[in-house]
Amino acid sequence: MSFSFAFCSIQTLQTCWSAVCILGSSALRHRIRHAKAGMRQATSGGLSLLNNIKALKDYQIAWHSLPQTTDSIPHIAQYDDVRYPKFTGDAIALLSGATLRLIRPSCSIRGIPSQTWSIDLPVALFDIQSCAIDSSQGLIAISGVNISSPEPTQCHLVSLSGASMRNYHPEAAVHAFTIPTYGDNAWSCKVTIRGDLVGWAWRDHLSYLRVYNWKTGALIWQHSPARCTIHFVFLDETRLMVACENTLKIYVVDPCTRVNPSHHTATPWEPALADHPQPVCTLEVLPLTGADAISNPLALESQKPMVDSDATFGCDASLTVLAMLFMTGTSTILEKYLYVIPVARLLDCLDSLLDENTPHAEPPHSPPSIPWDSWGASGGWLFPILNIFDFVPIGLSVMGSTCAIMACKTHDLATLDAFIFDFHALAHPESAAEDDREILAQFMECSRVVRSSKILRGPVRNTLPYRVVHKTITYKDDPDFAAAVTRHSFALLEDGLAVTVSIASNRIDQYMR
Repeated sequence: MSFSFAFCSIQTLQTCWSAVCILGSSALRHRIRHAKAGMRQATSGGLSLLNNIKALKDYQIAWHSLPQTTDSIPHIAQYDDVRYPKFTGDAIALLSGATLRLIRPSCSIRGIPSQTWSIDLPVALFDIQSCAIDSSQGLIAISGVNISSPEPTQCHLVSLSGASMRNYHPEAAVHAFTIPTYGDNAWSCKVTIRGDLVGWAWRDHLSYLRVYNWKTGALIWQHSPARCTIHFVFLDETRLMVACENTLKIYVVDPCTRVNPSHHTATPWEPALADHPQPVCTLEVLPLTGADAISNPLALESQKPMVDSDATFGCDASLTVLAMLFMTGTSTILEKYLYVIPVARLLDCLDSLLDENTPHAEPPHSPPSIPWDSWGASGGWLFPILNIFDFVPIGLSVMGSTCAIMACKTHDLATLDAFIFDFHALAHPESAAEDDREILAQFMECSRVVRSSKILRGPVRNTLPYRVVHKTITYKDDPDFAAAVTRHSFALLEDGLAVTVSIASNRIDQYMR
């Protein structure tokens, strides 16, 4: 018999706990302990039950301090030829000369050793701009621009077990995906891996998004070129959320299909629109008032945690959240919001709504538009961001049930503020340190009920429990400190936060449990 505690309320968990204590099942009691902490039990592990309980308790206590560590960080001298490309996954990316190094910090509490991979680049002209690491599949997708190639925008599928970028993954049907972009202005914005799928966004004079099946080499989905940035996340192995041009759309991507990337004769680098798919639905981004009010997505992030069979325990993948950062406004007013909702809850809601609206006759010519009240009004948390011209969000990252937002103060560009949220049943704001709560309150409104504003139609009731930790990263001693805002990269790993910056000091800051 199996049972999931993913969406149990605190009252349900407490009731289960009381019943199990009476019945005396230590195994189920231990499972509920993990569920209450937002974690999952390992399928295997060498720790005894008592030691496992102690490790889980220590792991939860370490959240509140989230200490800075130097584990696995190589010595980097000031002004060394080091750069940090944008990265997603479970390892930090460091580019030193013609060598890409990937660093996965250890977590002694969970029994995870540190790992380091080194990959030599075959050509100096290949400029790495972003990469995605999936150590569970032994895969890294490296995207960038090779200006010596007739198809300069490239995404290489490299094996982590090799020592060179020419050691392609043995399960990859092709060595690399290549695009004949308008090379001088091309830029790879984001690459991400979800199972057999690779999502890849880039831009030259326009923005593009494609989804490939890396095991078959097939292009299975593409978005029409857009003038604004295209944000995207995989909600699961077949559903994709795309934010572009003030809209939020859900698409179905079939790993078994194949799209023909035909090209327009007048602009050979621009994919044709013939294969642009129809979304299954469009979501109302936020409940806005006024006919001229619009909401523009600034960031969209979600990442399922990796499964490590050697770990004592790990993050519960069923609690993975979706985080969205929006700029809303009219011709005279601007507001910013951060919204977080569990992916599973969103998908359950969409499945229910789409089943209800499925016609028995022919499908409609346009996809259904789902209002905010039907999908976003319950089960999540909406944070209005205060003083948006003084305290500016510059990055968003998600790993499982954890979400981090990075911000800078316009009057202090040498300091970055990171707020790391953890969303699960027993995670309450009051459990955070008082100083952290006070600093968060200067940046965001954290009330359980968000009232109406001149743009937002309220009230919006927040129900997703969370706790938060605040970290400050300062570069005041660096002569190039002002560039940290634009030359930084940060990402959540399963056990903490990594922040890199490509300025004179070439720093890596880790805050790990």
